[in-house]
Amino acid sequence: MAEDAAESTYGFGTYRLMPHRRQLMTDEGVVAIRSRTFEILLTLVAHADRTVSKDEIVRVVWPDTFVDENNLRVQISTLRKLLGRDVIATVPGRGYRFALPVTLAGAASPPDRRAEPESGPPSAVTLAGGNLPKPASPLIGRAEALAEVTQLLEHHRLVTITGPSGIGKTRLALELGWASLERDPREVRLVDLAPVTEPGLIAGTVAAALGIELREREPSAGAIGEAVRDRRLLLVLDNCEHLIGAAAALVDRLLAGAPGISILATSQEALRLAGEQVHRLAPLALPPATDGPAGEETARFGAVELFVSRVRAIDRSFAPTGDRLAVTAEICRSLDGIPLALEMAAARMPLFGLNGIHRRLDERLRVLSLGQRTAATRHSTLRATVEWSHGLLDEPERVVFRRLGIFAGSFTLEAAAAIASGDDLGEWEVIESLGRLVDKSMVATVTTEPPRYRLLETLRLLALEKLDEEGERQWLAERHARYFAALFAEANEAWETMADADWLAAFAPELDNVRAALDWALEDEAGAQVAVALAGSSARLWWELSLYAEGRSYTARAERLIDETRPSTATAWLLAQIGGLWQHGDQGRSLAAFERAEALFRQLGDELGMAKARAGVGILNAMRGEPDKATGALLEARAILGRRGHKRSLSRVMNSLGVLALSTGDMAAARDHFEQALELTRSQRNPIRESIVLPNLAEVEFNLGEIGRAIGRAKEAVALLRAAGKRFDLGWALSNLASYLLVHGALDEAQAAAREALELVRPEGGPVIRVCLEQWAALAALRGHPAEGARLAGFVDAAYEATGQPRQPTEQQIHQRLTAALRDALALDRIAALGAEGAAMAEERAVAIVYDWLIPALA
Repeated sequence: MAEDAAESTYGFGTYRLMPHRRQLMTDEGVVAIRSRTFEILLTLVAHADRTVSKDEIVRVVWPDTFVDENNLRVQISTLRKLLGRDVIATVPGRGYRFALPVTLAGAASPPDRRAEPESGPPSAVTLAGGNLPKPASPLIGRAEALAEVTQLLEHHRLVTITGPSGIGKTRLALELGWASLERDPREVRLVDLAPVTEPGLIAGTVAAALGIELREREPSAGAIGEAVRDRRLLLVLDNCEHLIGAAAALVDRLLAGAPGISILATSQEALRLAGEQVHRLAPLALPPATDGPAGEETARFGAVELFVSRVRAIDRSFAPTGDRLAVTAEICRSLDGIPLALEMAAARMPLFGLNGIHRRLDERLRVLSLGQRTAATRHSTLRATVEWSHGLLDEPERVVFRRLGIFAGSFTLEAAAAIASGDDLGEWEVIESLGRLVDKSMVATVTTEPPRYRLLETLRLLALEKLDEEGERQWLAERHARYFAALFAEANEAWETMADADWLAAFAPELDNVRAALDWALEDEAGAQVAVALAGSSARLWWELSLYAEGRSYTARAERLIDETRPSTATAWLLAQIGGLWQHGDQGRSLAAFERAEALFRQLGDELGMAKARAGVGILNAMRGEPDKATGALLEARAILGRRGHKRSLSRVMNSLGVLALSTGDMAAARDHFEQALELTRSQRNPIRESIVLPNLAEVEFNLGEIGRAIGRAKEAVALLRAAGKRFDLGWALSNLASYLLVHGALDEAQAAAREALELVRPEGGPVIRVCLEQWAALAALRGHPAEGARLAGFVDAAYEATGQPRQPTEQQIHQRLTAALRDALALDRIAALGAEGAAMAEERAVAIVYDWLIPALA
């Protein structure tokens, strides 16, 4: 309890609560109340501005003591009998809230609880179990809606909150997400679809938010569903309305494919899916209009309570009573109880005062009633709010506000200053205006370091309309695209020296701006050259975020704009980046792009660009089984990159030279190349690249008979990949580790690694499945289940024969171990018969043998 509260008196209704005397008084005298009951009442009254959780009450009233929840319920029931049933409200899933207005005498003002907007996401606090932003202030006026939607979520897998923009759908969804976390340990993930402009990008956005890597293929709802099949998850899918058809299709597939997932959607219209439960969110409760004075009950209506709380966050002395309360109620009614409008009105109090705001409302509403509304009917009520708020800005603020509308998602201070400035406004004027816009709640601050800023989507729509009215959108869009083309040219240089985590922290937040800039540049005739430059400079972002399909789509569209008669460095870099994006998807296309880039760089006399493209040519030839072509290209690239000090690119070259040496059996050369690559990656603080080199070095150690060293290297790689969250790469590394442990005879460790490896790679499939299943066949044969081992061996042999791919040296050793174990346990004709059964099985059946039979049998 705060010290000032201990020397004060709380008043509510006809009661006075005096903590320093530990007495509850009425005009008739002292009310008899037990000590524990008094402590609970004091806790609720002292925090009457918010819901108090059951755990918080227990910690205050019964410190260091285990208390059954029924004890608390009995105490609450006693208080309700004493004070009235409606005085203490139960907030389902959260706790209790004191329902009467409370006054505080004899103490300093309560601590500042500056609020975040009800209608948009508050400052973010990332959770270990999700990415849900933590609201900075209590939810006001939504107890009934919270209870109703909570009940819907407990019994239904799809619930949609609908209503107009600014009504508070996102804020309610966040509160529901946190309530879900408190009562259920399942994961909660938020996906904001507002910045997504194309239906085809929804799946990739959802996959990224869920931490799913869909490598080398188009993201799909089915693939996402498979990846989260075993996760218990509440997915909060926010702002679906502008992509309603695609969002509905994705939700339908996710619910069908992932039984552990539930979805809470927000949209201006329902998804219209079978089983969907819709809650239409109403405006905050408004006091009825009356000719007489406003009564005390007026302050308890949700709209008034929200407005007053926001004003008090700015001016603690604000206390609406009498005529001031009547004016407050009129302001709330004029703004239709829309939370965003109330937020903006409260933010202008220091400038205009209560009566000043009230006088200006009629003028604004009269203008809007003449038809100056947005073309989208669903925005009409909110438009009245944002137009009114915009009208309160001074001219420099208006200019900066509309120009900030060109940003998609969040942006930096530097970007705002560079793009929004011009002949009429200098960069420092832009910065000063941005600060005032933040103060006036027209621009939100994203809590990062350094901070980023964003316009709420509704305000951004208004800003874009103002840009069109002023004829500024075209030149501003070009400036925006050129800025990000230059920024990512610098990002490509920085990539050579920055750690992956640092690079992504600096440049991944610009993804939505890159999308928006490319969308403009690729559609506008004036943007062709910018499109080529931006697509080339930003392509590494798609690679680093594993958004291969999206990156390939953008760069393919930009490639069609190349002017062959005007060779340029930007064109060469675009071709080189196309080569990188297709490296693991279409090797022929990748090699052709690298070769075109190499030739163009040579023509332009760009030695460094040529070396990087030459490295790509070498890596592709190595992957395609052309060692002579690969070696020549890689050695030439190595010489230039080493001389120019580009260590990160050089490490890739050294790793590829090691792979070539390993494939030809030159283990000494392979070890030397891999060790040089490892030293380069470690000097760059690049754990992801390190985790790529370590497994290769482990293979060399294994083939040289240094099994202990191989196991050590493999465990290092596993630890790095686990920390980085690279699930598929982790699966490969665990598979390698399982092979080494098998040969080493550490069967328990091998089994644990093999189990986790199969779980991780199963959704992706591919050659690694064969490797994992052969490991399980060997484990079965070695641990007393030779028949199942023989069946799995038959499946694996048939799969290798069908693809024509030979076993690698490590895989060959596992195969030999398996064959020997089977021959020790079974007759040759029995092995052949069981192998034939396995050869006829589908992959799904072979995997099921492991999960349904071997894992339980070997546990």
